[in-house]
Amino acid sequence: MKGATISAMAASLILVCVSAFYMAEVESARDAELWNMIYSDYSYDYYDYGPSESDELTQTGATISILFILGITFVNIMCIAKIKTMTSKVIGIIGTSLSGISLLFAVVMMTDPGASSFDEGGAVILLYGLVMIAFTVVLTVQAFKPAKGATATPKIDEID
Repeated sequence: MKGATISAMAASLILVCVSAFYMAEVESARDAELWNMIYSDYSYDYYDYGPSESDELTQTGATISILFILGITFVNIMCIAKIKTMTSKVIGIIGTSLSGISLLFAVVMMTDPGASSFDEGGAVILLYGLVMIAFTVVLTVQAFKPAKGATATPKIDEID
């Protein structure tokens, strides 16, 4: 469990970085598309009716986010089952609920990127990543803490 919670902490940190990157990239792509449309000398060559660059970036960002969210959700469910403290169970349940909400936003952005782009919905995933960093820190501490009633094993064997 210790390794799983530490890897979930790293995944949460990477998710925050990926979300911030794709939010900035989608916003700049949308701005570039707007400027190209404004200064296109009103010709119909601009309108290709295909997926735009911001739509493709939104789908890519949402797909990557879904992978990270599913991995963090798996660790939350494992913590509910394996770590026996009440704190870890409550955090695992809240984390799983937040994962479902974030997963819903990511699926909506992936299926219809024209309606909801990553610079709009990515804030939910960014906030989710920040909350999961805090939750996985607590879960890691709970995983390293010995259970009540457990005896501490000696660190060094003494030879008599």
